[in-house]
Amino acid sequence: MNKGRSTGDVLAGIGALVALTALMAGVPFALITLFGSPLPDHVPSASDLTHKVGPGALIAILVALVWLAWLQLAVCVVVEVYAGIRGVGVPARVPLAGGTQSLVHRLVVAALLLFSATTAIMPALSGGLSQHPPAVRVQPQAQEFQRLPAAPAQPAATTRLPDTSVSSPAEKAATTKIYRVHPPEGRHHESLWEIAEKCLGEGRRYKEIYSLNKGHIQPDGTRLTIASLIRPGWILEMPADARHAKVIPADDLHDYFRFGHAAPDEPEKPKQPAPEPKPERPAPPEAQPSQPPATQAPPATP
Repeated sequence: MNKGRSTGDVLAGIGALVALTALMAGVPFALITLFGSPLPDHVPSASDLTHKVGPGALIAILVALVWLAWLQLAVCVVVEVYAGIRGVGVPARVPLAGGTQSLVHRLVVAALLLFSATTAIMPALSGGLSQHPPAVRVQPQAQEFQRLPAAPAQPAATTRLPDTSVSSPAEKAATTKIYRVHPPEGRHHESLWEIAEKCLGEGRRYKEIYSLNKGHIQPDGTRLTIASLIRPGWILEMPADARHAKVIPADDLHDYFRFGHAAPDEPEKPKQPAPEPKPERPAPPEAQPSQPPATQAPPATP
C-alpha cells in the first residue's frame, strides 16, 4: 500500500473498479445474451412502422433504451478517465448526463487512486511536477549615500536610511498564501482548475497549485495524489500572486496542513517572585564586666 492511502481508499478503489467493469462489460454481455445483437438483421421498411405494436415490440423498445443509456454511460467513463489520466482539470460535460456523469466521476476517481503512484498512468501530472514556481531571489537593498556640502560643524557625508514603509523581499518571504477548499454546493464540487481560474486568473495554472501541495498530509489525514480529486476542508498553498487567498506567516503553514488552523501559542509560565530576604535579628548587646559593689571604709580613729 502506498504511503498516504488508507485501507478505506484501497477498498473503495477496488469496489469502484469492480463496479465499472460490471457496467462496461457485464451490461452489454447480459443484453446480447438475453436479447441478441442490438443491430437489426434487416433494414426496417414502412410496413414495420405501421405494424401493430405487440409485447415483443415493447420489449425491443425497452432494450433499445437500455442500450442508449449504456452508450451514454460509456461516453461518461471515457471522458472522466481521460480527464483523470491527463489532468485536464474540469472534465467535459456530456449532454443530458448530469447524474450519470457525477456517479461515474466518483467511481473513476476512486479507481484511479489505486494507480496514482505509477508514472505511466499519469504522464501529464508527472510532467507537471517539474514545473516548480520560479524561486524568488532576495536581494538586499543597497544603502544610498548622499554627499552634503562641507560644513565645519557637520560631517562631510551622511547616510540615508532605506525607506521602511515598503515591505522588503525578506518580509514578503516570511509569509505565504493559502486557500481552503469550500464544501460542495449541491452536486457541484470545487476543482483545482476552478480554484486556479478564481485565484490565478488562468485554469491551466492548476499544475502550480498541484505541485505545491502534492503529498502534504491534510487535516483529515489524507494526501493530494490526483489533480482531479480534492476534498472539502483541505488547505492548499497558493502561488505568491494568488488572489482571494489568505495570507499567513510561513512558519504556520505546517500547522494549517496538520490541524486546519494555526496552533495557539503556549502561554508563558508566570515567573515566581523572588523570596523576600528574612530580616536579620539584631545582635545581642555585649555583656559588660560587672563591677564589685563599692564599700564604705569605716572612719579612721584618732
